[in-house]
Amino acid sequence: MAEKRPQANNVDEYIAWFPPEVQAELVKIRALIRETVPDAEERISYGIPGYYQKGQVIFFGAFP
Repeated sequence: MAEKRPQANNVDEYIAWFPPEVQAELVKIRALIRETVPDAEERISYGIPGYYQKGQVIFFGAFP
């Protein structure tokens, strides 16, 4: 059974939980989202990174 992690406080903390090769992919996804919707608010929601701008825009995540 997978070990349950505590809730991340921010996206940097969320990304840091993963192995380096997964972190690299998550950083790319995060950069693409920030480029596409630069004014979106970044936060952890439902235990994964989410972006909001007048409502939900997109979520992303990785799973062990």
